[in-house]
Amino acid sequence: MKRFLPIFILAIVAFGFGCTGTQEKTFSGDGITFNYPQGWENLSASDLEASLPTSEFGSISIITYLGNETEEFAVAKLKASGAGYVRSPSEWLQEMRSSYNESEIVSTDESMKVDGYDAALFQYTIGGNYVTIVHIRIDESQGYEIFYWSQNSDLTTFKKIIETFKIS
Repeated sequence: MKRFLPIFILAIVAFGFGCTGTQEKTFSGDGITFNYPQGWENLSASDLEASLPTSEFGSISIITYLGNETEEFAVAKLKASGAGYVRSPSEWLQEMRSSYNESEIVSTDESMKVDGYDAALFQYTIGGNYVTIVHIRIDESQGYEIFYWSQNSDLTTFKKIIETFKIS
């Protein structure tokens, strides 16, 4: 019985403090903070950044790129320059809708908020995978885009991250 007592006490403590649940990590940098699944790893942001278009009206830079075998997540900062501006969520969503076939669009949401800021969500399917993008406008000169790639349309993990997303 004495051999099992430490295991029993450990189990009681573990359940008492809730340490058996899903663990999360916290990202904090470049003005943003959010929680994400512990099993995700840092991926090569430079590879992703190389695939982004360039524009005379502004720049987009990858802040972080994370993921695992079935999901990827990235946050990009938008910065307007010259005569450019960061689109409002409704303008952005209208542009996204016109850029994809109706059969590719899975869902949209123009009325969401991320840390109190107006945002829009656009989810589409391509090659059997799902891409979800949230566009956040801070003001005319700056904003963020959050990207989530997965093998299904379920947004449970994505929504958990968005709920913890803070902009400073």
